[in-house]
Amino acid sequence: MSKPIELPAGRGEAQTLPANFLAGAALAILPEAWREMTARLQLRQSGDAPAAATTGGRDRTAGGVRSGSVAILPLFGVLDQRPSWFLSFFGGTSTQQFGREFDAAIADSSVQSVLILVDSPGGSVIGTPELADKIAAARGGKRIIAGVDGYAASAAYWIASQADELYVTQSGQVGSIGVIAVHQDFSQADRMMGVKSTAIAAGKFKGEGDPSFPLTEAAKADMQKKVDTYYGMFVSAVARGRGVNADKVKNGFAEGRMATAALAVSLGMADGVMTPQQIIEQLAGGAGKGRGQGGATLAEARLTGFLATVRARLCEVEMMDGFK
Repeated sequence: MSKPIELPAGRGEAQTLPANFLAGAALAILPEAWREMTARLQLRQSGDAPAAATTGGRDRTAGGVRSGSVAILPLFGVLDQRPSWFLSFFGGTSTQQFGREFDAAIADSSVQSVLILVDSPGGSVIGTPELADKIAAARGGKRIIAGVDGYAASAAYWIASQADELYVTQSGQVGSIGVIAVHQDFSQADRMMGVKSTAIAAGKFKGEGDPSFPLTEAAKADMQKKVDTYYGMFVSAVARGRGVNADKVKNGFAEGRMATAALAVSLGMADGVMTPQQIIEQLAGGAGKGRGQGGATLAEARLTGFLATVRARLCEVEMMDGFK
């Protein structure tokens, strides 16, 4: 039985999962999101639909925009360190590329504040603490606000919690503070199919965790150690960003679950309930300024158009991929 998930690339080669998402890798993602993603990849592996274009992760989110002196940077979809076909397929964000755009906004003298617009189920641990540290280090200068328009789950909340302020829409959710790694044991299924695997390896622990074999206690303990290490980093970052101690994060920030907007505010996970348009208006100088005949500010109009473009592009790709 073939274990790595591969997608037909359309040019004779195969596209495999990025190393950060291989079986057993530590992930800071909504578990149900990861299950849905792997199910979609398995469907695509059948070759029933054309492969997604490998044009890089941020293409699907249309990059950042400006609204006056406010730089708006979208943190949408699945998060991974580098741009790849994987992010293009799911409509994700490269944390490395996002970091470069964030640096540019901070360095731009015409930018007075930065809005990190978040709608993400999380993703890879790799690259997440580096981006979180970058945002935390920039605090104290320009105003940095995270606006959650949907989900800020796991790695996305790890990053968003480092802003000066964090707001969530009324229907939004934040949290899923935790790290998960999954091992799948295909040995019994292989036996039923008449497949016998033999591992030839050098190095005491080389090959442990291979899905062709049951997970050993030693391998399980090593996976747990890595998960615990990343979880400790996650908790420490959130504690720093939200101005609380680690125990508060572990025991009072929904304990791995998602929190709805009102609950998140009451727990201290968010600072208030606001839409992106309301945040933009506040950053642009307060309500009542710059309103035209239609009653909406220029900032609202720009952001509304930007969000509509992003959502439309994501829907177009899903329709092209044959998913509903």
